[in-house]
Amino acid sequence: LLDYRTKQQKLTSSSQKSIVFWIMANVQSAGCGVATSGEECSLYKAGPTYDQGTDIYQRSHFVTATDAKVYVTDRYANKIYTYDHSGIKTGAIELTSPDTPFNQPSGLTPVGDNLFIADIKNNRIVMTDMQGKYISQFGTPGSGDGGEMDSPHDIAWSPKRPGYLYVTDNENKRMLVFRIDGKYQGKFSVGDEDPTTCAFDSEGKLYVTHKTL
Repeated sequence: LLDYRTKQQKLTSSSQKSIVFWIMANVQSAGCGVATSGEECSLYKAGPTYDQGTDIYQRSHFVTATDAKVYVTDRYANKIYTYDHSGIKTGAIELTSPDTPFNQPSGLTPVGDNLFIADIKNNRIVMTDMQGKYISQFGTPGSGDGGEMDSPHDIAWSPKRPGYLYVTDNENKRMLVFRIDGKYQGKFSVGDEDPTTCAFDSEGKLYVTHKTL
């Protein structure tokens, strides 16, 4: 979406998988997730295929948290992997939901001691603790108002707008706005494109991408 003018360091690599670590001067987004920390942004890009015999399906979105970890969702394994800022894997979190299993968890954002996760195929946003334990959810399938969504891909929060969450409502070609407690606040259009990822910079500006790499 913006420029990638600074250095790239490949951390791990094989014929089936790779994680690429980018350091950029400002908070930026490139279709597969942004992780912000102060004035820097880390971009992790996962390989497109499943590596048989490993725990990796597809790592799609990620975000940094106040505990200095990078949280990366594995869309088809219903897991979140954690990394340190050098790209070393530090753990894995199993995502569970009491009534409806996760179905392609994607974008996520930490708020306080909780994670908010976009669950694509279930058309909902799920709140968990930092260990992946289910707390609550909001959102229903559809294209109307009141919190309906179709394939929510990502979710963003900013300390500059602390009371609100912003969701990419992909198939409905719009952004949705919710309060932290899940109450629907409104929507706005992003044109004829399908919004995929979103992130705030340190000034509270919202960036939205329209295509997954």
